Amino acid sequence: MNDAEIPQIVQLAAQGVAAATPYLYAGLGEAVAQRSGVYNLGVDGIMLMGAFAGFYAVSQTESLALGVLVAASVGAAMGLLMAFLSVTLRAEQG
Repeated sequence: MNDAEIPQIVQLAAQGVAAATPYLYAGLGEAVAQRSGVYNLGVDGIMLMGAFAGFYAVSQTESLALGVLVAASVGAAMGLLMAFLSVTLRAEQG
């Protein structure tokens, strides 16, 4: 079965699910975090910061491995900052 035989609505739904998968993972992670009492409403911002940092690192160094490492490091640093502010300093969470 080729693309011409698949109805457009099915292709649109499949592309929507594929595009939303990172946000679904972020939502699952936030659901687990909320069970511990931490409400991080900036999960998508943390993801975007990591994605931007990774893209910038790849564009500057042309190293995909370094880009992934930078993206993961920035995402982890932003998550740790949120955890430090909300758990240790008891800042307002939402």
